[in-house]
Amino acid sequence: MSRYSDADLAAISEARIALNPAAGQDPPPDGGHVAYVCPGGEDHWGCMFCDGGLFACIVCGGLDGGLTTQCPGTRMMAGYRQLVYAGELDCRLDPTGERAVWVDGPSIHTPALWRLACERVGVRA
Repeated sequence: MSRYSDADLAAISEARIALNPAAGQDPPPDGGHVAYVCPGGEDHWGCMFCDGGLFACIVCGGLDGGLTTQCPGTRMMAGYRQLVYAGELDCRLDPTGERAVWVDGPSIHTPALWRLACERVGVRA
């Protein structure tokens, strides 16, 4: 049994889309991130990348919950990665869809998106 009612889940879903419209796309955009590939190959036992537990972008340096919605195309400074993970900063396509721009707000990849959506609708995360 879910700790959230169907009405809560619907409201949270709407809030997530309001916070980041890409959250409503199915499938979600790939964002142009380029995956790190372990030189040990797919059978490199114990590797957090080979075992499928971690994603890292070799272009921007983002990791899992610290990935932006759209890859900025250059390496992110550590402070930016922390703000992205906290749900305070994101990189998204501009309205023309031609270039990536920095915006205030959560990425579709950060766990903070769920927390912020719950706060917006008054449900405990």
